Amino acid sequence: MRVPWHTSFEVQRRQYRFCFTCEDCAHHHPEATSCVHGFPNAEHLQRHYTPEDPPSDILFCKEFELA
Repeated sequence: MRVPWHTSFEVQRRQYRFCFTCEDCAHHHPEATSCVHGFPNAEHLQRHYTPEDPPSDILFCKEFELA
């Protein structure tokens, strides 16, 4: 699911410690920095969501499962 990124999301993400990236997902393979399901994950990694260069959209994975 793709939603527009907004500065208020960044504030709330930090305030509530919102988890939504691969690194927080049970299906993430940390050594390979990949999804165990083989899904492309470049837009799901934490480094994609930096305050210095914010994305235009937030991409939420339907397979996300908190680890």
